[in-house]
Amino acid sequence: MEEGPFELVDAHGQRRVGKQRLVNDATYLAGRLLPPRLPEPPRPWIPLTIAQRHALDDRADALRALFSTPLVGPDGLAEQFPRRPEESPGTDERG
Repeated sequence: MEEGPFELVDAHGQRRVGKQRLVNDATYLAGRLLPPRLPEPPRPWIPLTIAQRHALDDRADALRALFSTPLVGPDGLAEQFPRRPEESPGTDERG
């Protein structure tokens, strides 16, 4: 568990600050260590400059922000899948 201020976002896009968060160091299944889903990126063939490292970090942050932003707000979730009007008792599909 890590202590500190951590920004959290709920399903409605509301942001809050938490005091703790859980960090997964390893996952085991049936007593066997599962490998991480995304391996570490390969080491560069040549050493990167500080500016290049910052550019890669900025790109990663931008992608993280892009994927964490909801596509629709809470109001847009209401009618994603509109319901059929309720059928009156005694009617069939033929009308």
